[in-house]
Amino acid sequence: MIYKKYIISIFLTIFILTEVAFAAPQDDFVIKVHTTNANENFTFYTLDNDYDVDWDNDGVFDQNNLSLDVTYQFTNPGYHIIRFRNLQNIHINNQADKDKYISIEQ
Repeated sequence: MIYKKYIISIFLTIFILTEVAFAAPQDDFVIKVHTTNANENFTFYTLDNDYDVDWDNDGVFDQNNLSLDVTYQFTNPGYHIIRFRNLQNIHINNQADKDKYISIEQ
């Protein structure tokens, strides 16, 4: 019975540390998009310069110091969490991929 408490405590500690490690900083902009086909493109529209994108929300920014719009091809269809750093504005109205937006996560 004592071992069970220790195992549960270890799992909770690992879970909490994992959640903290992948938490987005407060000023990052995080969205969820949905693609329906393999190798489908998603274009993010902005007038910003010098922003970074983490396309798979793994904490590693895949593209840095970007200017204006950026397009990414998702290999697999499904839901994708995308994180932006140093972003000031977005343009969703009437853009080609506006229907792929599911939610603003942060």
